[in-house]
Amino acid sequence: MFKKLAVIVLSLMLPATAWAGSMEDGKYTSNLGYTIHPPKDWQRVDAATASAMTGHVPLNINMSGLERFDVIFFPKFSNADTSMAADDERLKKNKEMLAEDSSATPLKPIVDMTDPPNFSPTISVLAMKYVPEAVNAERVVAFNEHLLETISSAATYAQDFGAESTLREYHQASDADSGATFEFNIRFRHKNRGIKVEQTLIFHKNTTYIITCTSDENEYVSPESWCKETVNSMSF
Repeated sequence: MFKKLAVIVLSLMLPATAWAGSMEDGKYTSNLGYTIHPPKDWQRVDAATASAMTGHVPLNINMSGLERFDVIFFPKFSNADTSMAADDERLKKNKEMLAEDSSATPLKPIVDMTDPPNFSPTISVLAMKYVPEAVNAERVVAFNEHLLETISSAATYAQDFGAESTLREYHQASDADSGATFEFNIRFRHKNRGIKVEQTLIFHKNTTYIITCTSDENEYVSPESWCKETVNSMSF
């Protein structure tokens, strides 16, 4: 199972079911039964929005691999509002205009022509129907060691790879509680860019939730605690 979890940390391909959810007032509610608050003004792409978002996400988000994730958040980079709510408002205005003047020219759908950035900070959430039999500090250390041992063969794209781990919380799981929260801080270089990855594994009932924050370690993201605040906002 260490090998399976290492694959998750490295964000490689693995079998998983993509779920979807809804976004309202800055809170994302997943069909899996959890809620999470991404940073203000961040957008989402998930199974419900993938088709409409194709071509409108940062280039470091692999849309072909979206089926592995429940949702991916990233900072808004365009002022064009192509949301369903905006299109509903357009249709409403068209109906009002045509009621007053049948020859009026309807408003066309909003098209976002903004070029997406090559790289953007991201927050991804993946849910896996698995919880380790033993969730403790020793498991964190063993997982961390295995990750370092397998990186050379599993992720040839990464250079200067390093990882460290912390056990933020641990208690005996109950039906309503998570068993533990593992945190892994990972750094590597790719195409002359220093990549910082903060990954948290939350064990809840029979599911492991993997929240991964990825950023350029040389670019400031506001607020500074954007990743931890998002992780801490998850509730079931």
